[in-house]
Amino acid sequence: MLVYNHAHLVETTIKSILNQNIQGFEFIISDDCSTDTTWDVLQTLATQYPQIRLIRTPYNMGMAGNANFAASHCQREYIALLHHDDEYRTDCFQQWLMIMEQYPDTGFVFNDCEQQGNPHYFSHASCQKNFRPCMQGRPFFEQELLQGFYVPMRGTAMIRRRCWEQLGGMREQFGLLADVDLWMRLARQWSVAYVAEPVINVRHERVKNYPTEYAHFTWRRLKLMHSIHATNIQEYYGKNYRYTAKWWRFRYLVSLENSKWLAYAVVRKRWQMLRDAHEVASPYEFFPVKWLRFILSHSLGHL
Repeated sequence: MLVYNHAHLVETTIKSILNQNIQGFEFIISDDCSTDTTWDVLQTLATQYPQIRLIRTPYNMGMAGNANFAASHCQREYIALLHHDDEYRTDCFQQWLMIMEQYPDTGFVFNDCEQQGNPHYFSHASCQKNFRPCMQGRPFFEQELLQGFYVPMRGTAMIRRRCWEQLGGMREQFGLLADVDLWMRLARQWSVAYVAEPVINVRHERVKNYPTEYAHFTWRRLKLMHSIHATNIQEYYGKNYRYTAKWWRFRYLVSLENSKWLAYAVVRKRWQMLRDAHEVASPYEFFPVKWLRFILSHSLGHL
């Protein structure tokens, strides 16, 4: 369980994990040098519940670094990445484990989520319609993960340990979106499993001083997603005719996405957003989009 500055929610999250209907799992909580009272809350809970193994990063490492740090302390066959602001249905681990045991070629399993009692709030239409409990990873990678810049899974999932280790865990250069890169790399090599039930309740109740990029749109976050797609396309397709077609399609999608957000900033009169638009500049977008951003940021960004 990855934790940072969530003293107000962490106790209920931990209790939902301790109340799982299967027991005997290794429960590691890794605090990423929280600056509020989270560490104190965790220490108190660790004295009450001996199942908890509490660790702390040597410095603030961010989500990806904390995930790698926590996973390096794991000893079991499966790694379940858990987040500090979710609540887990009592059969969540059981649902994950049953599929992973049934399909030994599966790299990871994800699921639907709900938010504030809204079932399937994070469900994906094609997941509900087309997916089986276990899917071939490569078609999933090509037909789902590369179709746009939305992914149907969040950062919470169960991963087969040998697959995690073979990939070397998360690539920390991708920061808070390193999990997206991880799902892509796992799908490229192994099957993907899916639980079509909202076994996780998502709670986005972040404190005021929580890093902005985790809660709101930023150009840097969008650029990071583009970099993840570019890297995986290049690694997966290599230099062949399929790569050329996919690469030009990717550049088109990047240009379309950047243009959409520029238009949003103009319509909504988000002048600061236009002033910061240079942060998304990359070699992936087409020249007309670069020109459009320059004109808009210099003509309207001063307002």
